[in-house]
Amino acid sequence: MSRKPGQKQVPSRVPPDLPGPDGLPLLDIDALLSGLPFEESRAEGLDLAGKKIPALTAKDSLLDKISFAGCEVLSLRLRDVRVSNCDFSNAVLRGFEATRVELIDCRLIGMRAIECRWKDVLVENCDARYAQFNDGQLVSCEFKGSHMGESDLRATDLEGTRFTNVVLQRADRNDEAGDAYRKAV
Repeated sequence: MSRKPGQKQVPSRVPPDLPGPDGLPLLDIDALLSGLPFEESRAEGLDLAGKKIPALTAKDSLLDKISFAGCEVLSLRLRDVRVSNCDFSNAVLRGFEATRVELIDCRLIGMRAIECRWKDVLVENCDARYAQFNDGQLVSCEFKGSHMGESDLRATDLEGTRFTNVVLQRADRNDEAGDAYRKAV
């Protein structure tokens, strides 16, 4: 497939080489609350709702069915991570850096990821109503089949980001978000 000059390429699958659950050690709630980085691990079925977490740094890992609802994470850094069926409703995620991350079937309602820095992130089948990404960078990301009604994308860099079957009604967005959305539908 050829690209037009100046057109940004969005990966068709973001990220391409995430680990599978087989053989990954299982983390417990204490490991996630400790603030220590973890790599090539998985966590599932945990309730961290309302907790204040100093740092959460994960690489080559899987997070499944974890409730971060109402959490405050002071520093969140994910690289090559799949996050599925997790609840980030009303979470405050400071310093949210994500590279080659998948957010699949997650609740992001009212999530505050202000000034986040995302690159090559896939958000698929997520409910992100009222989510705040303002003043962030969502570069070469892909939003598919998600609800982002009344979300806040003001002053957000959306370079190379694609929206496919995404509800953006009453969302606060800059012209770039509107243009990306109009091209996708």
